[in-house]
Amino acid sequence: MSDCACGCDGDCGCGSRQISLDIGDRLVFRHSAILERLKGELSSTRVEGEAPLARWTTREPSDSVVALLDAQAAALHVLAWNINRLWADGGLHTSEDPSAVGAIARLLGYAPRPALAAATVVSFDLDDIAAAPDGVDLPRGIKIASVPLKDELPQTFETDAPLHARKAWNRLKVTRKPANPEISTATLSLTLEGAVAGVRAGDLILVYAGGKPCQWLAARVVSVDRPAAASPSSPATTLLSLASQALVGCHPDFAASSFRNQVILLGDRASAFGSTAPDLSLFTTEYLIDIKQMAEGGERPGDWVGLAMKPGGTAAGGEVLLEAVHDAAMAGKAALFATMDGKLPTQMGKITAVQEGAHRGFGLSAKVSRITVAGVDISETESGFAKKVRETTILIETARASLHVPEDDAGIPAEKTPDRIVVAGRQTLETGRQLILVGRECSSGEPCGEVLTLASVEDGSTETTLVFTTPLSNAYKAEGLEIHGNCVRVNQGETPVSGAETLGKGEAGMPLPRFRLKSGPVAHVPAKSAKGYAPALEVRVGARAYDRVDNLYGLPAETRAYRFAAETPLGPLLEFAGPLPSGQPVTAAYRKGGGAKGNVGAARLTTIMTPVPGLRGATNPFAAVGGTEPEGPDDVRNALPASTRTLDRTVALEDFQAFAQSYRGVGKAFASELRQGMRHVLCLTIADTTFQNPVPGSDLLTGLRKAILGASPPGRTIRIEGFESLTATVGIAFAHDPALERAKVQADVRAALLRAFSPEMRPFGRALHIAEVMTATQNLPGVLAARVTAFSLSGGPPADAGRLLCPLPRFDESQPGGPLVFRRAGLISLSDASLALTEMLP
Repeated sequence: MSDCACGCDGDCGCGSRQISLDIGDRLVFRHSAILERLKGELSSTRVEGEAPLARWTTREPSDSVVALLDAQAAALHVLAWNINRLWADGGLHTSEDPSAVGAIARLLGYAPRPALAAATVVSFDLDDIAAAPDGVDLPRGIKIASVPLKDELPQTFETDAPLHARKAWNRLKVTRKPANPEISTATLSLTLEGAVAGVRAGDLILVYAGGKPCQWLAARVVSVDRPAAASPSSPATTLLSLASQALVGCHPDFAASSFRNQVILLGDRASAFGSTAPDLSLFTTEYLIDIKQMAEGGERPGDWVGLAMKPGGTAAGGEVLLEAVHDAAMAGKAALFATMDGKLPTQMGKITAVQEGAHRGFGLSAKVSRITVAGVDISETESGFAKKVRETTILIETARASLHVPEDDAGIPAEKTPDRIVVAGRQTLETGRQLILVGRECSSGEPCGEVLTLASVEDGSTETTLVFTTPLSNAYKAEGLEIHGNCVRVNQGETPVSGAETLGKGEAGMPLPRFRLKSGPVAHVPAKSAKGYAPALEVRVGARAYDRVDNLYGLPAETRAYRFAAETPLGPLLEFAGPLPSGQPVTAAYRKGGGAKGNVGAARLTTIMTPVPGLRGATNPFAAVGGTEPEGPDDVRNALPASTRTLDRTVALEDFQAFAQSYRGVGKAFASELRQGMRHVLCLTIADTTFQNPVPGSDLLTGLRKAILGASPPGRTIRIEGFESLTATVGIAFAHDPALERAKVQADVRAALLRAFSPEMRPFGRALHIAEVMTATQNLPGVLAARVTAFSLSGGPPADAGRLLCPLPRFDESQPGGPLVFRRAGLISLSDASLALTEMLP
């Protein structure tokens, strides 16, 4: 094909010479353009200086010559179209054929990324009924289906490894110490265990306060409340409000530490016999003489002679006659002695013996209880209660209760041991097992969690210390912390029910045998490699398994290896290094699946499709991530330059960023170099394929770290971190084209802005400018004018010179002269709730 548009050698002087940058340009070589050029040459074509066709003036389509030219133009058009297609497919920047782009990329050493399967960690629960087995061996390949949302289909996941699960490991319990309350005169309320009956407002109670010497708190009950339980599993409690608090001494038998958190209810009020004796001022002198309460001519007595509790009492205790029979008075119970005038200190004693009978005296006759009390001064001295018959109130124990003592909520893990947790019981967990922690952050109370790998187990008599391979990323509140022990990684994909597929048989005379898989796509799952993924494929020739390699070049023919090509015009192919044993069957066991549809949310993998006796349920506390669609031509064109530059080696910052960006499960990456004292630290800020923070301890973080350390120079300090999500509040008032419907234009503006300023599109550490928002808004169809009415960052600094600043990763001093604390990079984006659109008024 010549450069001349007519197709000649370019020296005809036709004057229609056109140069196109595209070979076989579709506009220049379209049928109508070629036909017009051919028609134009009829009169100008010369042979030996003459124009034999100059008199041929008709150009009607029915003319035979014009029809012949029409056919020639059609043939040239078809030829030019195919030449243009071949030329375009031969160039990386012009081809739109995925197969052609992939072939060119492979010539440059780059393998386009296939569809990747999403991955997460699943927690299994065993039946905890008594008849259920204590342990169950779960085989590899257990299928779990997701619960689909609207317009979704269930996604099937399979476990990656066998797992030994036990009932005791469903949820491991962190050992916690009781948070014993401090009891003092400042105590205003108490929470008792259970729905305590027999306590009412006005009762006096005793609460163990401890100390040296031991004391109890005496207080009056102001109100009694029985709040509803927070959950069906929460214990019932009784809340007492207190007043008139005072500390009292006690009998040594009540000083033992075993009384800690004990409450004694003093619901029975009593008084000594004689406390209600008649007033002698009501009797005549003669009568008093007659009943021997005064001598003749003597002074009139103020009270009954010998009015005392019972003679013989001492400072250590004694007998007391009560004014009536009190059923609550029993040996071993507590009794509190107090005077109304407060001249004597209140004392707490112990009833050691009780007898019932009748007694008379002081003008009274009644059935009484005679109690022997130890620990109370019942002497007839000024400091004793014996002569304080009328002033003394005796309160007798009617019931005992226990304080509701919650376990302490100290942060987990302990500050000095950030890589270990102590759990209750002796647990025989094996090294390398993955565990899931889910709880609330110690300071903020926000939900958080992570995946940890067990490094070792330290057994104790009643507890077990779990030591992990890395320190915990979060500090958890002990209350509500869940430790899932029966955990295993799962990947999206499904093994065909038919099992391994027979591809053919080996032939000794075939030098480079190839076999095609009948179905696909083959799921690519996480693996230890520079890219972080590998096909879920097992190939055997006869009974022998063959190893997968990335390239067969230079391998000896006897090497038992194969190469897997996921994307070829013929479909998925297996290529072997050399001839295979004749007659031996070639089989492939693989898992099908992959793609972004596998990125299901947390708590969605709950349907167990492989029945296992004793297995009750499953869940995924964290979302499945890493599922991506295969790279298209544009993706390959963007990724190929960086891959060619790095060649799986990392030296410059751009190399680290490109390496991380190409790793399985990474949706966005940013590399920066920091200084921590005298040390240089390379910080990689990453987001997963859903553009969220990666789960701490997940395979994405551990696998990326190992891969990047393997590709970087020795001695490089690398830190892989997530990011701080910052949401900008933006208000925009805009005027729309009156010829268009306002609601439609506003919906389009909102969708366009949320896309342009989404976490997917925004880079780490970049400030948000008002000019960006204005430009993005005014360039949208239907928008005539716009202005920004609100522009701020939630919880961040105010706008500075028309921009919202975004932090980069850095080390800051926790306090002047204190240790350095790492601060994550920020990512400013918009959300539907933070974007307000209003109508622009004149």
